[in-house]
Amino acid sequence: MTTYCANKPEVIEVGVPSISMLKKELKVQTQQRGGNALIITDCGKMIYPACSIYLECNGLAYLLKS
Repeated sequence: MTTYCANKPEVIEVGVPSISMLKKELKVQTQQRGGNALIITDCGKMIYPACSIYLECNGLAYLLKS
């Protein structure tokens, strides 16, 4: 899982990461844990009370042997 939370207007003005950046982060996490396959289960804007903008991506990492 990877998330992004922003509350401050100056942070929001600088730029919010894209969904594709969050997906890339999941791929990096998969590789770091020794996996070689990833299924992204859900990804997008979510509601989180403590954040003005909240993005979340969830996925399942696998190690597939050939």
